[in-house]
Amino acid sequence: MGSASAPSLLCCSVLPQGPVFPRFPATDYRGASWISGRLIFEPQNMGLYLWRAGLTPRTCGAVARGARWAMTAPRIALCAIVRNEIRSIIEWLAHNKSLGFHDFLIYDNDSTDGTTEALAALDAAGEVVHLPWPHTVGARPQRLAYEHARKHSDAGWIAFFDADEFLVLHQDVDIAAFLARFEADVSAVAVNWIVFGSGGQKRYRAVPVIERFTDALPSEAAQNRTVKAIGRRDALSGTGIHRVAVAQGRYVMPSGREAVFDGLTASVQPDVTVASLHHYAVKSVEEFAEKRLRGHANSQFPEKKRAKLDARLAEFDAGGVQSLDLARRSGPMRTEAARLC
Repeated sequence: MGSASAPSLLCCSVLPQGPVFPRFPATDYRGASWISGRLIFEPQNMGLYLWRAGLTPRTCGAVARGARWAMTAPRIALCAIVRNEIRSIIEWLAHNKSLGFHDFLIYDNDSTDGTTEALAALDAAGEVVHLPWPHTVGARPQRLAYEHARKHSDAGWIAFFDADEFLVLHQDVDIAAFLARFEADVSAVAVNWIVFGSGGQKRYRAVPVIERFTDALPSEAAQNRTVKAIGRRDALSGTGIHRVAVAQGRYVMPSGREAVFDGLTASVQPDVTVASLHHYAVKSVEEFAEKRLRGHANSQFPEKKRAKLDARLAEFDAGGVQSLDLARRSGPMRTEAARLC
């Protein structure tokens, strides 16, 4: 298996009771999927490969337990469908890249404001996968896009967020560390909204969304029971806008407790201590008016969605709590945005 010039490696598999040494030869370290220090994980043989130099079975087990996240951290994708998001698409991508998402599947639903050209350039640079996704009368482009991503992505995990939704990890350094919280039988995680209002701002300003808007609904507000999904792709049997269908395994909240849903879009109560999804549903009054005019990617009849948006404006724009979670942590996003530009 290994070449003559490859370092000498020792194989061991880590079982619940500790490491054992199976009878297959050492492998070339260059074929490993993940390397950290003297520990190499090679999933083809479901084993841990250690340098021969002085690592005992006990040390093997200790290192492996400390590195559990690495053995269970596949590529993590983010899927979104967008329309006319040129003002904030770079910020949104930069924020999610700073969280460690690997793949970005961006479905472009008839943008006319420069979003298409920006995404095409990012695709050419290898930063995103840009998929033109035109509206078809009688179809639901967002649902179709999500299903396309589920079926064609090769990522281990896939999140389904909108371009006005920003994931906040309150206790973890990145998305891989967050997902490492969950055991192998967890197939999906439901993340609750924290809804942000306009804060009285009337006009658009060329300042990042996460810095401009800090007026949010209280975490226990009914609107924050709405969820979005992150799923283990090969365990999903279907996708919805707010929830995924799980073929096998558990559906949990960020805290790890079992997800209990109220209808198709909401959890029984918000669970936002570990992670939340900041939803900038209104932005400024000017931007909300533009959002209303462009319609909605999930609607067969976009004009009906406009009436629904009008009805929800007052409840989404109520505010009441100052939330600076993201505004205070915009540095990594700004760094990524500068790189992308």
